[in-house]
Amino acid sequence: YDDGVISGSEVETRREMVRLISDIQAGRIKIVLCIEFSRLSRDDSMGDSLNFLNLCAEKAVKIATPERLLDPTDTASWFLALMEGGFSAVEIKTLKKRIREGQQVARSKGRWLGGIPPYGYRYNRDTRMLVAHPENAKNIRTIFHERVVNGTSVDSIVKTARNHGWATPRGGVWVSCTIHRLLRNPVYSGFVKFQGKLVPAAAETLIDQATWNAAQSCRVRPPGRRQPALMLTGRGRVRCGYCGSNVNCASSTWYRKDGTKGNTHRYYHCYGRHLGVPCRTLRTIPNWELEGVVLGVLAAICEHRNEILDGIQAYLTSLQGALPEQRKSLEAQLRAVIAAEDKLLRAYEAGAISLEQLKARNEANRQQSEATQKDIMALDLRIARQGGDFSRARLEEGLDRFREKLEDASFEELRELVDPLVSGVTLFNEKAEVTFSFPLDGEAKHEFSLPGTSVADDLAPGSVVGRRVLTKKARFPGTAELNRLTLGGVLADPRYKVAFARASLS
Repeated sequence: YDDGVISGSEVETRREMVRLISDIQAGRIKIVLCIEFSRLSRDDSMGDSLNFLNLCAEKAVKIATPERLLDPTDTASWFLALMEGGFSAVEIKTLKKRIREGQQVARSKGRWLGGIPPYGYRYNRDTRMLVAHPENAKNIRTIFHERVVNGTSVDSIVKTARNHGWATPRGGVWVSCTIHRLLRNPVYSGFVKFQGKLVPAAAETLIDQATWNAAQSCRVRPPGRRQPALMLTGRGRVRCGYCGSNVNCASSTWYRKDGTKGNTHRYYHCYGRHLGVPCRTLRTIPNWELEGVVLGVLAAICEHRNEILDGIQAYLTSLQGALPEQRKSLEAQLRAVIAAEDKLLRAYEAGAISLEQLKARNEANRQQSEATQKDIMALDLRIARQGGDFSRARLEEGLDRFREKLEDASFEELRELVDPLVSGVTLFNEKAEVTFSFPLDGEAKHEFSLPGTSVADDLAPGSVVGRRVLTKKARFPGTAELNRLTLGGVLADPRYKVAFARASLS
């Protein structure tokens, strides 16, 4: 079981260590050989060391090093193992402290401590300084010149960078947030931040201080936080179901013949398409479609609040007995695989099967054993997390507030009402997968059809859907599949005249 150069303090990231623990639990190991005890666990809290010793004591597994043999079932060996674990914990704490102190001294002097250098620089090992990159440094100077001297907008700078084929900091596509991040990086003016203060950096100066200060003045915005324009956006809650990109707001405003401003229509739009990411999204989703479905489902949950809460509680209670039984069944399967391996070995020793047959069957058993061990680990994780942070009182409070204020709530209040009840949405062309913050019918994620699809039959190539022309045959569900319901109050607003998804939630 070789984890290479991974630190002994990172038990969770050590795949071979996790496999070793699984094999010990399955009873396949009687003795563990290692260079030193600290290679098994070296966490500074000694929690992993104690857990491993408890497991070895429970399964009667001994631990052997070149110096000694430790038997966790023996009191003296247990005490000796704890002492070695304590020395390792003290050693790693001292090492961390010294490294941290050295890094702080280096940062206070503006030194570069490694990693990917800032865009426009490269690291010189001889001088231990950041020196200007021949091409990227020119791009940095151009960005600051366009922004400060010419007053060019950030979006225009992004287009310029794309048109000229500039190399990006991470090899992706130029976007506005990258330009903003470069404009506010003080390293280009010869400084770095240390404990909230600017200290001279060990790097070449690409921009003079006056230009950098002027760039910061261009970034100043009026006080106050801009509110998201859609009910469900923000914090990466809505994602595209095809490319995984964030979904944000797109809008269009129409004007009357006399030039006065009319209504503004808002849509859920895959930002990946804006960045040029390949995506199969065929249309933007009007805000009333998705938000109406979510509001309608939550309203239906409120109507059957007590039954749903009782069902959630019963489901969580059933997990307490069902999951351990499933684990016992998986452990029995694992023991059967181990017994089959022993039987094959005896058959080979007796000459009943050939070496090739032994290898082939052992490979099949190994794959089955690994799959069963993965299932056991996943089940252990479910057992540890069953119920999550579910609180019946908190959910009752959230549903009561939603039902009480729904008809009179403003847009900002609707966001606050929905926020604790919906944790995520995955958006497709004709459906939405809504993930609630509580298990509903045993699952937190549920799928709902979107009601605004304008066609019900097959679409021939060349048909226009939204702003896209189809290149192949496609099919969408029609509105006949949905029950059209309407709530009063705020939902009477044209943005919230919705066709709610049919959901049997009681």
